[in-house]
Amino acid sequence: MCARRNSFRKASFKLGFAILLVAFAGGCAELTDMPFGINVDEIMRRLHQAPSSNSCRVTEVLRAPFSSGLNAITTHDVYSGPLLLTVMGAGQASGTYYTDAFYVFTDAEGVSISPQHPDDDWILAINGEVADVYIPDGQIPAYNADHRYTFEINAPGGVLTFGVRDEYTSDNSGSYLISICRYVREGMSIADADMATQTAMVAAFPATPTPSPMPQVTSTPLIRPTTTPAFRAGDPVTLESIHMLSDTQGWATSGDSFLITQDGARTWHELRLPAAPEKYSEEFGSTVYFEATDAEHAWLLYAPKPFAAIHGCVASDAPVWYTTDGGQSWNASQPLMHELLNMDCQATFITMDAQQGWMSIDGWYFDTRNHKDMYLFRTLDGGKTWKPLEVTWCLHDHCFSRPPGWISERAFHGQTGWLLRNPFDSNIWIDGVPPPIYYVSTDGGEIWDRRDLPPPTDNPRFYEQYFYCQPYDLNLLTDDVVRLKLACSQYESDAKPEAVDYIFASEDGGITWQTYVLPVSSEEMDTQLKIFDPDYGLLLGRTMWRTEDAGETWQQINSVTWEGQFSFVDRYHGWAIARSEDEIALVYTINGGETWEVMYPVIEAEE
Repeated sequence: MCARRNSFRKASFKLGFAILLVAFAGGCAELTDMPFGINVDEIMRRLHQAPSSNSCRVTEVLRAPFSSGLNAITTHDVYSGPLLLTVMGAGQASGTYYTDAFYVFTDAEGVSISPQHPDDDWILAINGEVADVYIPDGQIPAYNADHRYTFEINAPGGVLTFGVRDEYTSDNSGSYLISICRYVREGMSIADADMATQTAMVAAFPATPTPSPMPQVTSTPLIRPTTTPAFRAGDPVTLESIHMLSDTQGWATSGDSFLITQDGARTWHELRLPAAPEKYSEEFGSTVYFEATDAEHAWLLYAPKPFAAIHGCVASDAPVWYTTDGGQSWNASQPLMHELLNMDCQATFITMDAQQGWMSIDGWYFDTRNHKDMYLFRTLDGGKTWKPLEVTWCLHDHCFSRPPGWISERAFHGQTGWLLRNPFDSNIWIDGVPPPIYYVSTDGGEIWDRRDLPPPTDNPRFYEQYFYCQPYDLNLLTDDVVRLKLACSQYESDAKPEAVDYIFASEDGGITWQTYVLPVSSEEMDTQLKIFDPDYGLLLGRTMWRTEDAGETWQQINSVTWEGQFSFVDRYHGWAIARSEDEIALVYTINGGETWEVMYPVIEAEE
């Protein structure tokens, strides 16, 4: 969806003019097919070797990253008098709003709006000032849906600087590519001028840039790592979360400890972890992001605790630690080298098996609006290396490099991935809500297409009637079979229509949906939707329900007095951390939730 090359717009000129072609490289790297990693001096050398046409030669090619702000790049030469600029492309400088050289044309969710010209910020800057200052009479071009503009400016004399009108730039994406071509023959045609510039540009740059190599892995095993055990053999253990992987194997947490079971949660082995970075543990405390795929293989990532005195993000050069022997030794992957600087963030692992998985690091900060960014990594070798994916977000024909909103849930099946967007960062909607948003990838997570969740099939005006709607509980069974829950509520609890939850079911990858009302709403109780095959599923909460027809009908199977964090491995075997006021217990079922029994887990005996 992103393999598009912008053509240069033709423009007239006179003797002594210079034509500046400004190509915006935001979002999709394919917008210009230019290798932006090339050194400017090398660019200049190659341009001077490029064939000229009709005495036109490109004299400068400059890159102005949005992350470098107002005066990102300075010309080598000086310019005075009228110049003709062509500016192409669109990207993000104002949070998750999308802008081109002159207009804001989406809201924070990426939804198209009537284009608006900001008075001062987030658009093209020349010499640190908004470009309008240099346009005769301030007559900016009319909005162009292709985001390409040709216009004259009056250069004041001297070098020029180019950038973006934004002072907080750490979350910006994209850049301007600026080509300056001098023409020395009077009377050249518009077509000749345009062709000469394109000829020089094509000669200066190869069509396919050489990708940067992955950093080399130089991991060193840590034998019996340095964390001190919190338990002794035979100690009873109070589990605070549980994540079963089969009817025998799983992992759990208790306080700061991570534990592994191989006998169905009866006994547990405490993992000893590699030491957290000193700057985390001593100054702010550390957060551990952890995932196990079986009793032998696990991954972990350290970060400072969120909302500490410093921004609580994973260090840019942090590795992912991995074990293949149940925690007896740990190895470090290559440094991740992300750029989520001066942000809070959180990490999420999504596993396929012991060898394959993904990890996302989501960053955010707040000022006058929310700012968000995300890095997505993939491993195919059990966590030894994590490849950063060049993620692209596409809405219709527009593609960008930064996610337009919070991502709340993630799931992969093979090369197919689904993401649910959290609407908490939306505006307050008085007359209904916009459709909930989700994203689908079919190439392992590099290109994500935005889609809107349609209203329930029995009520086309459904979203007009509610204050808030959020998708939850993503169940991706195959590349095409997906189930999820939609919870909608009102601002006032007694407002009509009442809060309601739906199950959305698709058999064709989200092209079409069947929708059915769930027996309880999330306003009444917290519930978890767990689907095991296209027909059979459970709705788990203080009351528990079963469906055998893809959610069309539901049968109540149980009622309990506790809140649970549930972990099921099939339709029969499940565990839950049961909480009631100050009490907590581990319970399990072997009949799909119809009955539950208390377990009394202990630390395994030493061999």
